[in-house]
Amino acid sequence: QCIVVNNELNFVDSLTVKNVDIVNNLVTGCRHNISVWGTNSSDVLTENVLIAHNTLVNAKTNNDTSAVGLNVNASNLRNIQVMNNVVVQDQDKIASSTTDPEVIFANNMWSRTPPDNVTSNGDAVGNARLANANFNLVPGGVDAAWFMLLDDSPAINQGQPGLTGEDYFGNGRVNQPDIGAHESQ
Repeated sequence: QCIVVNNELNFVDSLTVKNVDIVNNLVTGCRHNISVWGTNSSDVLTENVLIAHNTLVNAKTNNDTSAVGLNVNASNLRNIQVMNNVVVQDQDKIASSTTDPEVIFANNMWSRTPPDNVTSNGDAVGNARLANANFNLVPGGVDAAWFMLLDDSPAINQGQPGLTGEDYFGNGRVNQPDIGAHESQ
């Protein structure tokens, strides 16, 4: 896993996920590039999680389990928002999520058709046109510039506004922001 939020039991006070923003990340090569999961107990709540403006490229695994680009699977959720993310996944699962009205997916860019329960009318499906999405994954050899949107990317000006003021690189977001961690200038 790379970015994971998870409720934990068996502590004096259960460690719970509440008020977490996962924004402006560049993630590649993890078993789950971003994953939210929790206990099956209905009394442990995962709430107020924003997953926005991330660029996730090709989750990978070294064993028999499937890699997943974006995973949201927990049993007791409230106000989980997954918006304005670029998810490029050439193999394995592009996304996995519980079907829950408390989990809102909107305005994401998918490299291929995702499961129905993670789609929205504001989504785009196809080549996100990143500067270099087909790089060889070498530890210490990944360049953040590879995750930038090219000028002809379909992710430009397609995001929900107001989620974060800056992109990964410190550029200001515009009124109609781009999808992903990079705001094209």
